[in-house]
Formats: sequence, C-alpha cells, structure tokens
Amino acid sequence: MSLQIDKRIGGYTRYYFGESEFMPIPDEVRKCVAFLAYKDAQGMIRLAGTIFFVAISLPGETLGGFGYAVTAKHVIDGIRQNSADGKVYIRLNLKNVGARLAESRIEDWQSHPTDSSVDVSAHPFPSSAEFDHLVFPATGIATADVIRTQSVGIGDEVFIVGLFVHHYGQQRNIPIIRMGNIAAMPEEKIQTRSEEIEAFLIESRSIGGLSGSPVFVNTAGARTVGNTIRVGGGGIFLLGLVHGHWDVSPSETDTMIVDNRRESVNVGIAIVVPAQKILEVLNHPVFKRARNEAISVRKTQNSPTADSGKGAS
Repeated sequence: MSLQIDKRIGGYTRYYFGESEFMPIPDEVRKCVAFLAYKDAQGMIRLAGTIFFVAISLPGETLGGFGYAVTAKHVIDGIRQNSADGKVYIRLNLKNVGARLAESRIEDWQSHPTDSSVDVSAHPFPSSAEFDHLVFPATGIATADVIRTQSVGIGDEVFIVGLFVHHYGQQRNIPIIRMGNIAAMPEEKIQTRSEEIEAFLIESRSIGGLSGSPVFVNTAGARTVGNTIRVGGGGIFLLGLVHGHWDVSPSETDTMIVDNRRESVNVGIAIVVPAQKILEVLNHPVFKRARNEAISVRKTQNSPTADSGKGAS
C-alpha cells in the first residue's frame, strides 16, 4: 500500500495509506514543552512539573508575536512553598546537546485576573535561537467558537505532552506523549480537592509531573459538523492543560483485593483546564499593557524620521 501525502491542513501535513488517514505529532506540539524546577534548601534542583510555550499576536499586528510560558497555578504555588531562593527554573533543551536552566522570580508569574479557581499561571518568555523549542500559536487555542465550528466533543482523540518523572532525561528533556479521548465536556463544575473548577474530563492516565502539561485535540478526518459530514479539514488545537487526576484506594475499585497494600489506584480520568482560560490569563492586564508598550516602541523605532529621504544641502 503506497503512502500518499495530501496538502497541509490546519498547519499540519495529513498522510494517507490507501483510504485511512493518520496525523503524526508535529514539532509545534512535541517541542513546545519544557520542564519546571526549583532549588531546595540543599541547593539541589528538583523537577516540579511541565510547562509549554504559547505565542499571542494582536489582530492586525505584524510586528511579531509575544511568547509566554504556561503551566498550572498549583505547580507555581508548590514551588513557592518549597523553593529556597524564590525562583522558578525552566529546564530548556539546547539546539545541539544538553539543557540549560532559565530562571524567573515567582512573583512575576500571573494567574487569572478575576477567577482564583482557574489553575493557570503564565510568564512572558521570548523565544531564542539557542534553544530547541517551538511555540504553539494562540490562534490554535480551542476557544468556544473553535469547539462549536469543529464539533469538538465526547470521544474525540486527545494527547498530552509532558514530564515523565521516571524517565525525564539526564542530559535533555525527554517529554512523553499519552493518548486518550474526551470523556466529558465542561457542562458542570468539577469538585477537586480544594474547590470546584470548570474542566474537561479526558480518559488518559495522568501521573505526577504531567501537571501543567498541554492537552491537544485532533479534529482531522471525517466528522459530523452541524448537519453535514466533513471529510478533511480540521487539525490540532490546544484543548487545555492538565490539572490532575483522580486516585482511589484499592478498596474503592471493582477489582479483587489480594493483599493489604494501601497504595492508590489511578482511575484513568484526567482533569483538564479549558484553553479558553489560558487565553484569559494571557490577556491579563499586566500582559496586555506590556504588549501594547512593546508595540508602541517597535512602531516608533520603525517609523521614518522627519527628514528621512532628504539629500544634503
């Protein structure tokens, strides 16, 4: 069976073997993540979770996007409690070999401006040619409009990219990818350990380290949109970020207990903060003011002077 390559759809190439379609994980997804860390009282670097990079551009603005590092707020809160120096470190892969730590102050991380239950924090993070990372465009965020027009719903394929604490990479970050599907839409708020939050539920095993990881939904292929069946189109969109998962004790499961171990059992359902909430954090007044100021400076620098083009007299 021969491999056929179709045109790029939604920014990503679609491949076919005969009549069946598959979409490989693109670099914009695999390389948009890095690992968060902090320094403990002994001066040791401890990994704390996953971070990913998103670029936002203003409508009609052609002077370039603004990059941000995004993670779960509870990861930043945990670093705040355990950090010995008040800094958040991001472990970044270098272009050729190895990794490097970039540092930021905890107090510079911003959360949702009006809703403290939103488990999202972000920090400005401009891209650099020395790092082997890419940013995911904010235009790929699954807003309410995207969810409606793409008919995103229960059963759609999703995947998580993030930190696997048992194999994170000694020399470089090695993110893993976990596949799953949407199990429930955010129709009602979900009770977590601390409070009720708006969230998707996805069937995908989430473990420690995946907190803050981006979750993507694949809308390519044949699907029902409104009253018609669409063949082709769609693409990969940022559905949200991992808040956590549910654990129960073995006695609460429907399996037979064969010993007295007190370990917990992952029920296989992860809680995902909607990407719309990420976009709201990226539009925090602090970030918007900084973007507007940067744009004003760029426009001033790029504008011609009053006597430009005049010859010497």
